[in-house]
Amino acid sequence: TVSVSAKIRDAFEEKKAPIIHFTKQPRSRAVEKEKPFSLVCKAIASSGGVSFQWYKDGHMLLEQQKEILDGVATLDSFGSYYCVVKTTNAYGCALSETARVCMLEQPVQT
Repeated sequence: TVSVSAKIRDAFEEKKAPIIHFTKQPRSRAVEKEKPFSLVCKAIASSGGVSFQWYKDGHMLLEQQKEILDGVATLDSFGSYYCVVKTTNAYGCALSETARVCMLEQPVQT
């Protein structure tokens, strides 16, 4: 007879997690205050489609579920960003590199 754990193992092995490959990672940048900026996270999976979720400083950004994150540089927008890519079949996920968005210092007028 086959044990329950062997059946579970066999069922899991049949549903191997797809491999996620990043084709573009978000990159750190310095941005002038009040200027627009974009971060890009692109990925493909070995099987199925992918979905995206952006995070800033470890907190999920609601309604930021596209490959491109667009923003305007304010004091609140400076920080560390990354995206989580999940496969649409729910068996795989991957974390992008972290990109830091910081303020570009303006020269002091004398």
